[in-house]
Order: sequence, then C-alpha cells, then structure tokens
Amino acid sequence: MLTALMPVGSYRATALQRRLDVDEPTLVAWHRTLVGLGYATSHETLGQAWLDATEVGRAAIAGHLAATGGGDC
Repeated sequence: MLTALMPVGSYRATALQRRLDVDEPTLVAWHRTLVGLGYATSHETLGQAWLDATEVGRAAIAGHLAATGGGDC
C-alpha cells in the first residue's frame, strides 16, 4: 500500500482499493495499521476518502526498497 502511495501525494481510497485488488475491510485494516505506525493519514474531499503517506511512511518504504533492491526511490 505504501509503495502505491510513494509517487503521489494522495490516492482516492476507492481507486487504491481497485489497484491493490482488495476488499474494503482489508484496505481499512491495512490503513489503520499504517496510521498506527505513523506511516499514513487520510482526509476527505468532496465526500471522497483519500489516503496519504506521511514523510515517515515514505522514508520507511524508501529504506525498505533500497535494502531489498526493490526499486529506485
């Protein structure tokens, strides 16, 4: 989920759910875990839920990808 949020400032929750091919309860559970770790936040715009990676979350995934050779960040 954080990898999907890396290149963008925010991701509409429904679009992220489709991209990750998960059901809503799974997406909500993942998001709650990331919020609890300080890696993500959310906001609402025009009645739509948006998910955001925090700077801490971006640094965590960048560090993970660098350590595992998972991509350029």
